Amino acid sequence: MEILDPRAANLAPETLNLIEEVAQTVKELDQNRPFGAEVDARLGKEFLPDRITASLNIEGISISRRQTLLMMDAMTLTENSSKAEAEIFNALKADELVFDLAKDKHPLTANIVREINQYLQNGILDAAGTFREKEVEITGAAFQPPSPNEVPRLIGEMCSTYNQLEAVYPVLRAAWLHATFTRIHPFEDGNGRTGRLLQDFSLLTDGLYPTGIPSSRRDDYYDALEKADEGDWNPLCQMICEFELKILSRVKSILDEVQSRGDFISSLARRATDKKTGGLHKQYIVWKQRMQNFADQVVATSEELNSSSDVLHIRSEKFEVVDFKKWREISETGKSSNTWLLKQTWFSEGEAFFRTIFFFRRHNFRPEDVHSRDDLYGTVSLQLTGGKPDFGTRYDFDRFSDDEIRFREMIFVDDALHAYTSTGEKRAGRFGDEEIWECNQVADKSKLIQGIFEDIFVKKLGL
Repeated sequence: MEILDPRAANLAPETLNLIEEVAQTVKELDQNRPFGAEVDARLGKEFLPDRITASLNIEGISISRRQTLLMMDAMTLTENSSKAEAEIFNALKADELVFDLAKDKHPLTANIVREINQYLQNGILDAAGTFREKEVEITGAAFQPPSPNEVPRLIGEMCSTYNQLEAVYPVLRAAWLHATFTRIHPFEDGNGRTGRLLQDFSLLTDGLYPTGIPSSRRDDYYDALEKADEGDWNPLCQMICEFELKILSRVKSILDEVQSRGDFISSLARRATDKKTGGLHKQYIVWKQRMQNFADQVVATSEELNSSSDVLHIRSEKFEVVDFKKWREISETGKSSNTWLLKQTWFSEGEAFFRTIFFFRRHNFRPEDVHSRDDLYGTVSLQLTGGKPDFGTRYDFDRFSDDEIRFREMIFVDDALHAYTSTGEKRAGRFGDEEIWECNQVADKSKLIQGIFEDIFVKKLGL
């Protein structure tokens, strides 16, 4: 077997155009670096689950994205862990290794190649990270891998050549490394996964994003590798460019979203603190954004649960936050029509057992309030009602009470979030017995949301 030199590659005009488009997009994004902690954190997890899941699926290892997400949270194996869980765990650890090596700009060596395979096959294959000692034959492939005696020399030559290719287009460099490695086929098992991780290592080293290979493109991927074996790098380079551009587009969307939100909130916060230049409408805009953010966080938590459980499910229906005219009407008269923010139906094993509705009303002063009547007068709050999800059921929008659900209402006072929750005790009121609530300032909305989820699922279902 001869190690091909990518510097002699004859790239088609369409391939060169795609490579130039990738380079230009990266250049534009680089103008916004450093991205910031939130963007970096989101990018760190945005593409990993799909990349790991697809790489294993391509090899016939049947795992789901949900299983990958669960292992990303746990990152540990037990005596009862399945082989599929071990495969996911190993793939995640190998991916982490590749990221660290690329970050340190580590030159490629035979030991690194073996270490990647060792991570992938750890505890699964006795010969993990060891070059094969047997001849192999790949069914259906036009080219058959070299004899085991040639493997150490060829891997060494591959690494040496790769380290001299810094002037080559990053996409071509990654494609060449991927295809050359798979052509050598140096290990007893895990060659495909190791090859795709070497491709990602190369892309990361050159400032691009790891693309992996979607399992839906498995046939195109194998066809492109076969073309590369024949010295035609165009199909594989074009495929990598296609995936890279999709990822770069998503990166730009995340960056724009975070920057826009940050600028928006900062601007509103500055203006809201200046009461002399304030006004009702500015107060409303800040309030609206906060309520929308809360609803978005509730829905995001619900969707994460849906993707993580085959038993529990929440169906969410969001509504627009009330407009300024209706907000003023609620503030002045106490309530209005069509003030729903979020309706959710809660399911267990496919059966709906509860429904909740978040809606807007004016806050009524209570003995539990920690602020004066003057501070709270006209405050528009977010309240909760609910009950069985049966057709025609009427929910109590005036005096909702449920011994198993504590959350009742939330308001913002002086930029601080305050939540009202039922204590389970009652006192004599004007219209009969009424609940005794607690009012607490909330620093973390996620804890408040988790409390609602726990009350509904844990107390009502007895989980």
